[in-house]
Amino acid sequence: MNSGFDYARGLLATKSLSEAVELSASHVRKQFDALSGQAKELSALAQKVAADASEPIKSGVSKTFKTQ
Repeated sequence: MNSGFDYARGLLATKSLSEAVELSASHVRKQFDALSGQAKELSALAQKVAADASEPIKSGVSKTFKTQ
C-alpha cells in the first residue's frame, strides 16, 4: 500500500514525461521483484505443508508393511 502511495507522490512530482516513464519502470520492476519473492516463499511453504501432511501417511504405510 505504501509503495503505491510513494509511487503516486513521485509521479506527481515528476517534471517531464521521461521522468514519469523512468519512475513507472522502476515501480513495475520493484513490484515484480516483490511478487517473485512472495511466489518463492509460497512455493517453499506449500512444499513444507505437503511434506508435513504426507508424513503420517508414510508412517502408517511403513508400519503396515513392517507388521506383515
